[in-house]
Amino acid sequence: MTWTDAQGISRQLYESGAARLRYVAGRSGTGRYQMPPGEPVWNTKDVRAYQVLGLWEVTWLEEGDTEHTGAWRIDGLTDRGRELLAEWERRVESGGGRRGPKRTSTPRKA
Repeated sequence: MTWTDAQGISRQLYESGAARLRYVAGRSGTGRYQMPPGEPVWNTKDVRAYQVLGLWEVTWLEEGDTEHTGAWRIDGLTDRGRELLAEWERRVESGGGRRGPKRTSTPRKA
């Protein structure tokens, strides 16, 4: 699904990204060392990327970690993250699957 970030840049949200947003929406305080057994631990760079895109709030736990490479805790989705997840869910429910609703073709003018 294509969406536009705060800077006006067109981005793609894939099923894996929507799954992460859904996971965080259902649990507050998801942390690097708090992932349940069987869940893959997320890469710090991915957590940081979603924070930079404004999709969730992150607390960086290691003192002096100015590069944001250490332990983290996702405190929850931002308003934009909740809106994007809701839009994703609407598109899936409308029968479009992962890519959103199916588009109907319009006849070309002769």
